[in-house]
Amino acid sequence: MKEKTVLLGKSKSLVGIITIPAPEFDVRERPAIILLNSGLLHRVGPNRLYVKLARKFATEGFVVLRFDLSGIGDSKIPNESQAYDESTGIINDTRDVMDYLSETKSIRQFILMGLCSGGSNAFRVACNDERVIGVNLIEGFAFPSTAYFASSYSGSFLSFKSWRRLLTGKSEIWGLIRGLIKFHLSKQTRQLTENLHVPSKEELLANLDILLNRNVRLCFIYSKGSSAYYNYQDIFEEKIRQTPDSRRPLVEVLEDTDHLFTLLCHQEALINLVKDWVDHLPQPREVTEIA
Repeated sequence: MKEKTVLLGKSKSLVGIITIPAPEFDVRERPAIILLNSGLLHRVGPNRLYVKLARKFATEGFVVLRFDLSGIGDSKIPNESQAYDESTGIINDTRDVMDYLSETKSIRQFILMGLCSGGSNAFRVACNDERVIGVNLIEGFAFPSTAYFASSYSGSFLSFKSWRRLLTGKSEIWGLIRGLIKFHLSKQTRQLTENLHVPSKEELLANLDILLNRNVRLCFIYSKGSSAYYNYQDIFEEKIRQTPDSRRPLVEVLEDTDHLFTLLCHQEALINLVKDWVDHLPQPREVTEIA
């Protein structure tokens, strides 16, 4: 395989790394895989997870492109004199990447992946572009909620040990409170969160219907006990349980992992899960030459 840096988008403001498999593979026979930023982390992903995913799939014959969205990592906002609309900008940025791969590699179909907000954004982009045939959400929709925190800490209210840790300043709650205060006092954070849109349950279910009706293959991977898994249970679980087997998304819950899959053994388990899901995707439609 080989890797190279590419400039993407109409203004060449997006920076990405394309991983290309060995020459014996005809890359047109497979969809390309695109990895979307996890939060504000740049294209290597948390704990270099995206690098490992890209190189793993390249050995299987897939072209993989991991890139920085506008304003993240090395990518600039196309026109800094104008306000960047994140809601449409993420979709347009990802479409620019798909256009690039179609023009340079004659690839017509795509699988989108990402951790945390990367998975959430992949889900949203897929709803707006029919070239996407698969979406893998790793800890997607991990936004916190009052109900999640109440559920997480409900057992602690009756624990003498938890109260003792709280009163002696040893509880993790104090660190959480300090972090939240620092977070909200940050000017950059206020700017980033002013236009933050947390989708409603109704909106997410409507988007799920769009993808299921298009027969887009979906995979949800979670760390048990995370806010993302709690949100999945609250929003998606009932709908997915009622979905016919032929279209039902794959849902995997990993024990004892953290949100960023920090341990190498957890990263390996995650990568194997993602690979197994991709291996079982339907074969892409017949390849035709781009005029």
